[in-house]
Amino acid sequence: MDAANEYYSKLQKYGEEYRKEAFVENNTYEDIESAIIEKISLRDMNWDKKIDYKDLKNIRKYKDTYKFLEQLAPYSEG
Repeated sequence: MDAANEYYSKLQKYGEEYRKEAFVENNTYEDIESAIIEKISLRDMNWDKKIDYKDLKNIRKYKDTYKFLEQLAPYSEG
């Protein structure tokens, strides 16, 4: 109960930025991105010899997924 109260208190105080930080703190960005890429069998769509969230940019079907990962990317450790 205390943890939930603390989370919602910080969420009220710091807003969406806190939500992103808490999410990535408990799930590394790299793990999140990797799991999504594996789930949708993403290929190197932008020909940069690297498969990452940027390959989703021009795929209409994954527009929301791209935005989600783009918002979390600054919290990447790498």
